[in-house]
Amino acid sequence: KISVPESIRPSDKERGNNWLISPFRKWLPVWVYFASSLPAVLICVVLFFEVELTSIMIQSKLKCAYPTKLIKGTGYHLDILIAGILLFFCS
Repeated sequence: KISVPESIRPSDKERGNNWLISPFRKWLPVWVYFASSLPAVLICVVLFFEVELTSIMIQSKLKCAYPTKLIKGTGYHLDILIAGILLFFCS
C-alpha cells in the first residue's frame, strides 16, 4: 500500500525544508525578495515594449511596400495577449 499524507506540507520538517527554497542555500532577508520585484517589473516592461515596437515597425514597413490598406489578422491581438500573460506569470 502507498501511504498518503492527510495534509499538504513540506516533505521533511526536521531537515528544515520549507515552502520557499533559497537558491543560494542560505536564508536571505525578506526585503531581498521584495526588492527583486522592481527589476522583474522593469524587465517585463522592456519585453512588452519590444514586442509592441517590433510589430509597429513591421507594419509600417509593410504599409510602404504595399500601399493598399492592411487588415490586421485575428492572431494579432491574440499574440499580444499571450505575450502579456507569459510576461506576467514569468515575472
